[in-house]
Amino acid sequence: LMPGRTITIQGSVTPNATRFHVNLCYPSGIALHYNPRFGDNAVVRNTKERERWGSEERGGAMPFQRGHAFTVRERSFRIIVNGMQAHDYRHRFLHLQQVTTLEIDGDVTLTSVVQW
Repeated sequence: LMPGRTITIQGSVTPNATRFHVNLCYPSGIALHYNPRFGDNAVVRNTKERERWGSEERGGAMPFQRGHAFTVRERSFRIIVNGMQAHDYRHRFLHLQQVTTLEIDGDVTLTSVVQW
């Protein structure tokens, strides 16, 4: 990952979803943990460095709906969902060139993941 790059994720939230996550990982942590939690009606954002989580950010609306399709674009940790800016997340891990893995897991079905 490099500054100015965009990752676009398309998929659908399962009808009985409780949560899913999108992680941008580097060898000793997670630069961005983006975690919609339907039971809390919140999207948690955080960073994990050397097995230690930072403080959670939860502000902003829940842009996802159970059973509905979505498109997420991440650009400089500005998260855009279905064409509307949903969240900003200040970089806590500044060595973006060390981010090597995109991890998506939970109650979603993916249709497309593209980096450009």
